[in-house]
Amino acid sequence: MLVEFEVYYDEGWWSACASRDDGAIHNAIVTQGRTLDELVENICEAVSLYYEDDERVAAGEQITVRFPVEFQVDPATLPPVTGDQDKDGLQR
Repeated sequence: MLVEFEVYYDEGWWSACASRDDGAIHNAIVTQGRTLDELVENICEAVSLYYEDDERVAAGEQITVRFPVEFQVDPATLPPVTGDQDKDGLQR
């Protein structure tokens, strides 16, 4: 089973809302976190709680969670590129 979330950042919080199979947004699973790591932990907990009594899960069906994250980076806040990094900031 696939559970898709829409993720957005607003006023210091990352928030996630589940969407149904048809893509319509509903409020069945909603969670948030101050960081993306915290949000992922909270999504896992919320999905587990939401589906804890689901017959499909009890029968062994796996739950796949998908959530695209999009954000902008201000180039002025990036560290300078050194000789050991390429233009994307990756170590060589």
